[in-house]
Amino acid sequence: MALRGFRRILPVTETDSQKRIELGLSNAEFSPISRQPLNWLPAIELFGEGIFIELNNNAVLQWEEENIARYQELSKRHSKNYSWVGNGMYDIKHPRYVLLHTLAHLLIRQLSAQCGYSIASLKEKIYSSFPEQDMEMCGILIYTSATDTDGSLGGLVRAGAKENIFDTIKSMLEESSWCSNDPLCIESHSQGYHGLNYSACHACTLLPETCCESLNCLLDRAAIVGTPDNPDIGFFKKFL
Repeated sequence: MALRGFRRILPVTETDSQKRIELGLSNAEFSPISRQPLNWLPAIELFGEGIFIELNNNAVLQWEEENIARYQELSKRHSKNYSWVGNGMYDIKHPRYVLLHTLAHLLIRQLSAQCGYSIASLKEKIYSSFPEQDMEMCGILIYTSATDTDGSLGGLVRAGAKENIFDTIKSMLEESSWCSNDPLCIESHSQGYHGLNYSACHACTLLPETCCESLNCLLDRAAIVGTPDNPDIGFFKKFL
């Protein structure tokens, strides 16, 4: 893991980008680690393990077509506030990112309970297609990494093994089908920062910020398990 710069010195805003230009600094999303350009970066070696899960693309395409209208309002809110969410590159005109991102969050909570890792030590990477891309992507990576061998104890690998992964997902679905804040949570269409979540609260879906690549935004538990009034929204409706 290499250190390229710092984010907290100059937060990522249009105003600060202009300030960097006026100061003669690179118009990057972070402040550089040195006044002069370097031909090296400080780095540390990490050890870890993870699970990569790829969903059936045809099944996801069908789910998107059936639920595209549900996420139109979320897409509008995101377009208005995109510079504060993740890398600003996420376009959720197609809602598969919400589906994949929510699945990653729910699995991290489940795997933390099963494997003994603290939730904060697990992280996500979302591989999602967007309208302007040619390559179809539909996967998630849940991993942990550390500077010592504690990052490779084997717990995640065992949970992701073929003989165990079904039980892991089944337990995740059972756990996420109910939230202590229901029915308010599951029926919500505006939670979190700028209303960029639907059904997602601290009791069921949200994670520590170190785990999430999108600031705990663009989440909807109903995309996984459906709602009491409309269970067909859930991608895993057949398992429930």
